[in-house]
Amino acid sequence: MGENKSVLELKRRRLKEEVNSENPDKNKIKRLKESIKRHKEIAISLRYKRIKNKRRQKRG
Repeated sequence: MGENKSVLELKRRRLKEEVNSENPDKNKIKRLKESIKRHKEIAISLRYKRIKNKRRQKRG
């Protein structure tokens, strides 16, 4: 395990594997897509929260 993969990359790869598999499971594909979407939203909100906290520390 030399290379570090982000959670998002792993989820995307899992989704791609499922889509290209012999008999793709529709529910699994839908779940993975929702999971990726949710992860993105959380990651974005955390990024902005981190930036906001840094600004607050500089002021105080």
